[in-house]
Amino acid sequence: MECNRSLPGKELRSSVRRGARLPFVLGAALVAGCSGPPKIGPPPIQEPVDLAIVVHSYFGTSLTGALAAPPETPPDPAATPILHCELFLLASLSKLGPGVTPLQEEIRFVAEPERTALARGPSRLTLRGARLSGPDVAALVDLWRRGDDGNALRVADVRRPLPRATACSVLAQRSEGVEDPDDFLGERAELGRMGKHFGAAIELRTPDAAPDAAAATPPDAAHVTLDLLETVRPTSRERADRAAAGDGGEDWDRYAALELRHELVRLTVSVAAGGGPLVVVVPSPFRDEPRDGRPAFACAICIELLPAPKEGDEAAAHAEEVAKVWKEAQEQAELVASQTALHAPEDVVALALRRALETLVPEASSRATMVYMTTATDASFAADLALVASDAELAEWLHKIVDHPHDPPGASVAAFGWYIERSAWHHVIAQMLASDPPPEIEATMLRHAGAVGRLATTLEDIVDSSSDIASLERRFVAENLAALADSSASSRVRAYDWLATRSLAPAGYDPLAPSEARRTALEGAEPRRE
Repeated sequence: MECNRSLPGKELRSSVRRGARLPFVLGAALVAGCSGPPKIGPPPIQEPVDLAIVVHSYFGTSLTGALAAPPETPPDPAATPILHCELFLLASLSKLGPGVTPLQEEIRFVAEPERTALARGPSRLTLRGARLSGPDVAALVDLWRRGDDGNALRVADVRRPLPRATACSVLAQRSEGVEDPDDFLGERAELGRMGKHFGAAIELRTPDAAPDAAAATPPDAAHVTLDLLETVRPTSRERADRAAAGDGGEDWDRYAALELRHELVRLTVSVAAGGGPLVVVVPSPFRDEPRDGRPAFACAICIELLPAPKEGDEAAAHAEEVAKVWKEAQEQAELVASQTALHAPEDVVALALRRALETLVPEASSRATMVYMTTATDASFAADLALVASDAELAEWLHKIVDHPHDPPGASVAAFGWYIERSAWHHVIAQMLASDPPPEIEATMLRHAGAVGRLATTLEDIVDSSSDIASLERRFVAENLAALADSSASSRVRAYDWLATRSLAPAGYDPLAPSEARRTALEGAEPRRE
């Protein structure tokens, strides 16, 4: 009562009224809270930020990509099944139910597109993957479609015709920041943002293709190739194989950093129209925490072929969709054809050379790569230098190419050859200015430059003033012709021998003849070309 006396009368009455209403407010809150299930448990899975679904159809297979030559005969809509592909994000790889088969037992082969070859060893991105089968699969997929109490999220639901001789790719992709959890001391370079994806390519072969006995695939069934892009840490065996092949420049026992791995995983099982779904579960490539909810630690790919409708409005709509898909594939083929026309075989060689340059390491193990790059171009001096240089000399030259490049090579084989040739000359000229080069390198320089092969400053001026290999060769010819009038007999002999090997020596000229005879021969003779 002591405390009540300190309150004014008006405030006392207000507090009494609030206290009288409190039981009604609490009761309403309890009733409202009991009207639904209790909010207990983890938050539902949320879609990753900036997730994109990419779907396209093309002529070809998952391994060939889009081809430039489409089939001549358009598809029959009545014989064209409908592809139904769904992509899910799941809370985990557990609780998948019965009928679980390790995915490693269902793999026919694994290809790495960037290496343009089949991968050695098992698939790294499907090690904990599984294929689901049995009578309960349809019910489980339906549960995922309804969210499974926040444990599943469908991110793609694609339905489109799958004509013969075409493939359809369905991918869920995004770019996210990648951090190495084992690099807690920050000893490695930051990985930054990387693109990742998961999905599949489904292809239906041409009607005249021979049955695939190795895969036991019916002629009317579709092949399925998982398309996965994720970061992994190379195993010790992978690093040892790379070190043995001279690929990567790492010691086999060095602790490896994370790297991006792209795998095309061809499954042994196929999908037939009306034959039930193919359901595959693999670890999710996405690691970023979503803004709300929780991340998914697994993803599922559900693929089935539905028979084409036979009559009515559904058949007419299906025919229109078949025509759209066929047109899309034709546009892809035209694009590939135009790119092929723009990129002649020479440009294909230039692309291979650029990739070889990107993988070059400043070690003696790169000698074979340098021989390939130089012999694929007109860089004749660089080719000889790559063969005769010692291991230490070769590594020093490659360091200048890899660590301190001049202008990057152009898009053509000729520009690439000049880039390598010029770097070789710059390397030996710098060596000449510093000290005497080894005898094998000096002999190589004389063979390619003639009388000026011992003149470092003259060589430097010639190389720097040339724009390509052809102009460099013209300068060498001009300098050696001028050297025929030199007062030094050794210079005249080297110049004459160099020109004679190229059928460019003046007729009647003798480098050891008296000066008057030499002068007469130079004034009255034209370069002899055989």
